[in-house]
Amino acid sequence: MSEQGAGQGTKEQSVPATVGSREISLSGQGSKEERLAELEELELQTDHQGVLAILPSYAGKTVLELGAGIGRFTGELAKEAGHVIALDFIDSVIKKNEEINGDIYKNITFMCAD
Repeated sequence: MSEQGAGQGTKEQSVPATVGSREISLSGQGSKEERLAELEELELQTDHQGVLAILPSYAGKTVLELGAGIGRFTGELAKEAGHVIALDFIDSVIKKNEEINGDIYKNITFMCAD
């Protein structure tokens, strides 16, 4: 069967979705699990932008990020803040945050404390 005839009526299209300034393509291709993962990623990024949007202005200020984890918000905060103190009670998690953000942003202090 030719490639054109295969899958007639089931042609999948890429659906662009914009989150903040980032465009994600929801291809609709792949397994159900892959499509769900794409949607979950979009949902997380939408939530991420929503959380940052409701914060008061922190430009140039010192920000204490409690429960910083692996840095889901740390890098974004560091872009505008004068300084970010990223704090988490799990040492391996805050070390991962430092691996992700430490070389990029020099205005972050990483701390493990409870």
